[in-house]
Amino acid sequence: MGYDLRTQRGYDFYLVSSSLQKAIRRGDVRCAGYFALELFPKYSEYCWKRLLTVSAEDCYGPITKEIMALYEGFKIVNKGKRGDQLGGRIFISKAVILLCTQPQMRTYFPISFTIGKEGSQTIRSTPTWKKQEMKTFRFLIMRMTYIHAREK
Repeated sequence: MGYDLRTQRGYDFYLVSSSLQKAIRRGDVRCAGYFALELFPKYSEYCWKRLLTVSAEDCYGPITKEIMALYEGFKIVNKGKRGDQLGGRIFISKAVILLCTQPQMRTYFPISFTIGKEGSQTIRSTPTWKKQEMKTFRFLIMRMTYIHAREK
């Protein structure tokens, strides 16, 4: 039994959500903007969660902090408002533009296979990767170790 969630123009919620992430990955600002605003205002909280997830999973650099700052601004502008009263579409639009124009990075993926879930004793086996992907993966592990050691 599934839910039949619909956006403001009658699109399937799950399809719009997936399309938003795919458009951001492709750097298609117009398409991503359309889908983000299709989720607004009815599913604005979910839209922000999705944008934050995309910033962590797909984008290179410290862009997640920028998206968090835009989200905080959105919350300040909409304090005490609900539903159709919500404003601040500019914050979602700016977040989409930032994410679409960021360099893409998907190297977190092999780490999730190797390390496993937090608290889990099971180490998952690493799938077969191309040589360049493994070099990038090894570099990330070394870099994370270096940063962690400097923080102590």
